[in-house]
Amino acid sequence: MKVRTAEAAKKLGLSVPAFLDAAAGLMEDLQEAWPKVDNDYVETIQKLYRLDVKEQESEKTQTTPIHRAGPPSLSQVDRAKLRILDKLERADKWGGNVVSFVVLRNHYCKGLEGFDEALRILLDDDLVTVREKSNKRRGPFSLNPAKKRVIKEALAQMQG
Repeated sequence: MKVRTAEAAKKLGLSVPAFLDAAAGLMEDLQEAWPKVDNDYVETIQKLYRLDVKEQESEKTQTTPIHRAGPPSLSQVDRAKLRILDKLERADKWGGNVVSFVVLRNHYCKGLEGFDEALRILLDDDLVTVREKSNKRRGPFSLNPAKKRVIKEALAQMQG
């Protein structure tokens, strides 16, 4: 009896990637084990992660190795910086339109690992500004309108 991958993972209390990783160790030929996906999913993932796909012919079957374009991955702090910029930009927090530290940390970026370090770097780089200089690390915060082009470019690269 076959079940959906997501259902099997949920039943075992695992994430889908963790379940697939565990299943990979049990089989020699993975061709029949994995669910099939539409090419649209492949194209979307390729664009999101900026992947360079090169096709090669194999003796048994056609395979598609994936090679990342650019750096292999962003660090935890870099991801946190982009997330902070993205959340502030989506909330239209530019210049005088500010958000408190508590709202930024606990609402916009809840559970974001590397948050404190990322915010410190964004403040040091002057991408994020603070209204009260005496309270530099506790806000209220907004995006620096003078750095709008740099911020938009960083966010555009993140979105592919």
